[in-house]
Amino acid sequence: MLQNLRTLLSTVIFVYFLGLGTQHLDAEEIFQQGDHCLAYQTEETILLFVDSVVVGKTCEISARVEREGQNIRIFVSFPIRSLNSGVGMRDEDVTEILSVESHPDIRFVSDFLTGEQVGTALTQGTTKLAGVLEVAGKSYKVLFPLKLS
Repeated sequence: MLQNLRTLLSTVIFVYFLGLGTQHLDAEEIFQQGDHCLAYQTEETILLFVDSVVVGKTCEISARVEREGQNIRIFVSFPIRSLNSGVGMRDEDVTEILSVESHPDIRFVSDFLTGEQVGTALTQGTTKLAGVLEVAGKSYKVLFPLKLS
């Protein structure tokens, strides 16, 4: 169950980061203008019957682009300890669930993109970004549909 929760939380975090969850998050309430952050949203059950929506975020994002010839790939990471839901005890649980002591960051590394793929994505305003999501020492092959605006 712990593994399922870890996988779910990490997936939710990156899905929201890459813009798929914007219909569920009110950006004006979560982010301030000029913020460069990512957020996650999940449900929490309290005392076995009270469901509550939890939103956490971090603005401690590191991103870089690596070029190899005409191809690029994107690296995005953030420290797990920087996730803040507004409830310290919950945030401590999240860091424990995500094995922060041995793996302090969540990281995404895209597959290489050709110059043609980048140009097409910019022209069409959409693309699918494939890569590897690394969470708690495990790697997951992922494919994120992106809307560029």
